[in-house]
Amino acid sequence: MINALTYEEMIKKINSNYIERGLMNDYIGVFITRPDLESGKSILNSLNYYHHLTGRNVNFYLPGFGSYWGENYPDKETVAKIDGTEWYFSNEQFVKFTRKLERKTKWVFQGRAS
Repeated sequence: MINALTYEEMIKKINSNYIERGLMNDYIGVFITRPDLESGKSILNSLNYYHHLTGRNVNFYLPGFGSYWGENYPDKETVAKIDGTEWYFSNEQFVKFTRKLERKTKWVFQGRAS
């Protein structure tokens, strides 16, 4: 699992994997959900499992989620632990990420409740 607090950070990490680690065939997934939705609850319940299951060439990005944030995000809430490390969610950062993704792609966030 990899922080995807911002769209730019996700792109930077993908590029870094290519340049520094030679991962030209890197598989990525972007889980676009909030922790209060059923899809979000399901993903969060399995985060530690996915962390151990995926190999070096599989990376899942979670917009608005991350760890090691310090006090920089006042709206953060603790949502999971991976190997003892707390993971957080920020609604503000999630919205910023999805809006940026909408501007860069043809995808539009539907914001469904499930």
